[in-house]
Amino acid sequence: MRPTPRHAVIPGGPLWNRTSSSRSPCATPPRVRGPARGRRLDLRGHAVRAWNVQEDLIARLAAAEGATGIVDLHAWYQERFGHPATYDGLLTALTTTQHERQALLRAYFEPNDQEREDGLKQPTAAHRAIARLAAAGRVPIVLTTNFDRLMETALREVGIEPTVVADANDARGLAPLHTIKALVIHIHGDYLDHASIRNTPDELDQYDEEIDQLLDRVFTEYGLIISGWSAEWDPALRKAIALSSTHFFASYWAGPRPLPESAHKLLTRRGLTYVPADADTFFTQTADAADAVADLARRHPVSIDIAVARTKRELNSFSQAITLHDTLRRELDRIAALPLRTTGPWNLAKGADIEAEHNRRIATLESETELLLALVAVTAYWGSNTTDRWWLRDIEALAAPQPPGGLPALTHLAQGPAVMMIYTAGIAALAAERWDTLVQVLTEPQVEHRWSGKPHAVAALSPYATLTPPWP
Repeated sequence: MRPTPRHAVIPGGPLWNRTSSSRSPCATPPRVRGPARGRRLDLRGHAVRAWNVQEDLIARLAAAEGATGIVDLHAWYQERFGHPATYDGLLTALTTTQHERQALLRAYFEPNDQEREDGLKQPTAAHRAIARLAAAGRVPIVLTTNFDRLMETALREVGIEPTVVADANDARGLAPLHTIKALVIHIHGDYLDHASIRNTPDELDQYDEEIDQLLDRVFTEYGLIISGWSAEWDPALRKAIALSSTHFFASYWAGPRPLPESAHKLLTRRGLTYVPADADTFFTQTADAADAVADLARRHPVSIDIAVARTKRELNSFSQAITLHDTLRRELDRIAALPLRTTGPWNLAKGADIEAEHNRRIATLESETELLLALVAVTAYWGSNTTDRWWLRDIEALAAPQPPGGLPALTHLAQGPAVMMIYTAGIAALAAERWDTLVQVLTEPQVEHRWSGKPHAVAALSPYATLTPPWP
């Protein structure tokens, strides 16, 4: 059987871990605290740049010492303390406890209410597209040089709790890669563990042995999709990719502008295909294309026709209908667990196209439920009171509403499968003149309603209110 290509992603983008100085041991700066006033962090791409965070930390230190008129903050730090700035040294100077260090860094990477309203420090379109690919099992591994947790946030939005590796300790004893649903590897560390952060040339020149071994496994066993990474500031990562001479799947490198010489060497050595596109465009189009291919496979008329013919045969010989029961159960459980029913997300970032997202989810709902609705239609037409019980009680479970608070255009879709089943089964039973089944479909399933108690689902869930967006 031909293996399904699976890829690991190396997304770059807003957080560039850059430095121009080398590290040498010397005096530790004095422990001080104080805000850096008059400075504005670069929030390009909805996230904070790591270089700017380090500069802002230096500015806080300089302000506390009364230094003014500084043109080059890193040069000031080097001259003042005799060695280049590092995150560990800066955090030690500005804070006393681990709790204070985490609180200080959280202010840079986690949004406050205003930033959340403005859509800052939130997952980008690229993050969310990668999460869609991960949910579909196409991209199980993400390697990032960023310190933030935006990738983890995007994965949780689609109902995936990722496994995270940020240092050698995390890499030790890691489960076999193929058993992990979603693995996020913070190659340069995680902001909540300041000891894991790598940002100076010395820190980026060589990784711990456990991290090197993990990267070798990833680069050998998976295809690569690189985006937004220049390859100029990460000699250890360049070396890890260059040394992985054995690879089995195609690899790609997307970038909005021509690649530098260091990247071209890797491109040639690894045999990557260059794609001129920014991360948001590339990953969104890739996720959409992958969904389209999957939809084509799910909607293939031959597979649906075969399932319908098999169902008719089994209903004609009831003793053999156990396969039909199991198939219905499997499809019902799968539809119940769809992200558009369980995890949403129910709200979108400020400025997002709600109508486009609604239409995308409707298309997903139509393709995902096609087989189930075909089986329900045949069973409601040709079946018996016994086979009716195999799907009838699930209508009420699928009709359960989402808690209030999200966008109605998205939360209402969670009840979409129930509406589709009610009308599919009702029309089939009506056509077959199975009046008892029709009455059961119309009267048995009930749904909680905030104003009407628990009315019949067919009365509470109209197709217009559930599936049609609330705009002209």
